[in-house]
Amino acid sequence: QLDAKHAEEIAQHTVKHTKEITQQEAKHTETLAHHKHTVARLQTEHDARAKAYEATINENNILHQQTIAQHEERVKAFEERAKEYETQIAEGVLAQDRTRMDLQAQIKTLEDKIAHEKQQH
Repeated sequence: QLDAKHAEEIAQHTVKHTKEITQQEAKHTETLAHHKHTVARLQTEHDARAKAYEATINENNILHQQTIAQHEERVKAFEERAKEYETQIAEGVLAQDRTRMDLQAQIKTLEDKIAHEKQQH
């Protein structure tokens, strides 16, 4: 009779543990499904954010390239203007030299005339 009672207790414990294990497995399966769903959602959000960042970076790169091109054009224009100014300055210096030489020649001519007239008097 003890063996039968013992066997009954074992059977009851087995049923009880089997139920608990089944319930825990169901909970774990549900939790795992929830985690998988959460991971998929987060991955989708992450991918969307990554694409948005990538698009922003590409737009910024394009804007930077345009800005760089504009600055290079401005620098080129400044350099051309500087060359023009240098040419104008050089031409001005040459013109001043010619004028100075012309004036010196005129002064010499006048001095010669004065000296000649002094000799005649």
